[in-house]
Amino acid sequence: RELRTERNAARRRRLAGMRGTQYDVLDALSVEEPGHTLYVVQASLRQGPRTTLPTALYLIIDSNVLRVPDWSALVESRVSKAAYHLQQALRVAMEMEEVRLGLQPAGAAREDGDREELPDASREEGIFSENS
Repeated sequence: RELRTERNAARRRRLAGMRGTQYDVLDALSVEEPGHTLYVVQASLRQGPRTTLPTALYLIIDSNVLRVPDWSALVESRVSKAAYHLQQALRVAMEMEEVRLGLQPAGAAREDGDREELPDASREEGIFSENS
């Protein structure tokens, strides 16, 4: 047993001196049912004996490997979705305002995004004049 411990320590020293991609099992969780296991694996770039740079996290769930997205990709995705929904809400609000002002009949939203020309009477009334 003592010999095995010395061999493992020697292997660890040799591995620590190597450079390249290193994979470490960070956590392993078992569920009550047999065969259902979750492993969390971290990929790191080993640059020297004491320097590693984490590059990715992986989840292994029942023999399926999934890469965990990095924070920047996650935030970018959420912001993009929020911006899309805000843009749609603003478009609907603008259409409702145009209907309210009588610039466009209800239900006549233009698909090409072009605005209808204002009638001359509304310009004269000062609805969109520079004085109001």
